[in-house]
Amino acid sequence: MPRVGGLKQTIWQPRFYDRILRGDANITAVREYIWNNPGNWSDDSENQNRTL
Repeated sequence: MPRVGGLKQTIWQPRFYDRILRGDANITAVREYIWNNPGNWSDDSENQNRTL
């Protein structure tokens, strides 16, 4: 694998998929998800500080 920008390892995120957003309803839904998602952090299973 060629080195890019001096990096020695890949920086691609595993399990990452691009998605084409088509139509206003789809774009609005994704924007709402992005806007509201930080509010879900307290319940996220990957949050080590969450209350059970």
